[in-house]
Amino acid sequence: MNKTISKYMSEQGAKGGAAKSDSKTAAVQANGALGGRPSGKIITAWKDDIKVGIWDNEEWTLRLYADRAVLHYPTVKWVNNSGSLKYCSMRIEGKTHARLLKIADNQIADDEDYTEEVKELVWDYMR
Repeated sequence: MNKTISKYMSEQGAKGGAAKSDSKTAAVQANGALGGRPSGKIITAWKDDIKVGIWDNEEWTLRLYADRAVLHYPTVKWVNNSGSLKYCSMRIEGKTHARLLKIADNQIADDEDYTEEVKELVWDYMR
């Protein structure tokens, strides 16, 4: 895209975002009545090394939030007969998320490491 056009479009977007209207105010108030935006505060996180294909010591991470968990994990991406390392993300909700919250509570209460239990639970969820 031409830099002049890109700059113009950026300026127009900024004007639209800065605009104040009755409908925008009403939308913000309606969202606030439902609890507003989630805090995005991480309750806890787990990570560990994993072997993926020919790659040793790649790392998976699981970040636990109040309303969801996000898993970031390595995998092999195959194109024709060639494989390369790729990272994927997965959102975890429902019963598995509830179980992760219980594990986090236990981890905080007894100051133990529950990474292996988390890993088994998440890998079962992925199957």
